[in-house]
Amino acid sequence: GAFAVPVAHYLRHYEESGAKALLEEEREQGNFATDPLHRAEVLERVQERMLDHPVHPVLVLTVMDQIQRRFGSGRVRFRSSSNAEDLPGFNGAGLYTSISAQLGDPDRSVQDALRTVWASLFNPRAYDEREISRVDHDHVAMGVLVHEAFLQEAANGVGVSRNLSDPNRGDIYYVNVQAGEASVTNPAPGVTTEAFTYRWTRPPTKTLLSVSNLTHGSPIMTGQEDLEVGCSLAAIHQHFLPLLDPDGEDPWFAMEIEFKLEYPTRNLILKQARPHVIGGFEVPTDCRDF
Repeated sequence: GAFAVPVAHYLRHYEESGAKALLEEEREQGNFATDPLHRAEVLERVQERMLDHPVHPVLVLTVMDQIQRRFGSGRVRFRSSSNAEDLPGFNGAGLYTSISAQLGDPDRSVQDALRTVWASLFNPRAYDEREISRVDHDHVAMGVLVHEAFLQEAANGVGVSRNLSDPNRGDIYYVNVQAGEASVTNPAPGVTTEAFTYRWTRPPTKTLLSVSNLTHGSPIMTGQEDLEVGCSLAAIHQHFLPLLDPDGEDPWFAMEIEFKLEYPTRNLILKQARPHVIGGFEVPTDCRDF
């Protein structure tokens, strides 16, 4: 039931709010590129213009109508979906902001959710990461994915369809999982997550790399849940391989998924999938991929 708000609506808001003109003017000043504190202050002003400017009312009503038709009065998630992610050599995960909204709740309005996601394109860290990777800011835009919100999680995690410590092993997957809703990608200070490799032997072999201190070292998922995550990741890998690397040019092609176990049913929900870029390793001259 998910639907998307195309980047065209962001582009209109970016220009009509005056944020585009402000950024273009400030970028002409020499200290914008050389002074990170000044640049962060300018980007904050850019975001303020986008957050203060009203969203076109027809768009707000259209999005609200789609939410009502698809999800009723339940809470929904406005997920950032920029075109500056999943690029060759640039992932972009975690740089932008996603936020919840709910019809009838003034503290979670559709208009504020749209503006918040759009403005997050200019989070200082996001801007600096794009600058380092030489991503052209003038061609960056933000779309929004709207989907059902899951208010409670029994677990959440990330999986990669290749061994991150030895990418020549395509028969070994890497999984990082955390209990409840605690962040697995950006854990709080002192919090450890459960990380393990999953090798496709008969039966599959799970090797722990670290344990979660939130569960005092107890496994977060059952063996059957480990298998379900692994099988889902394998299916996604096989689906996207011919689409994203049809000529087999990437010897380390891998897919990355974000998943959660819904509470209290513990049903597996796949939140999103993206190519995972692996770097920093030498490609062997012999055939060692399994």
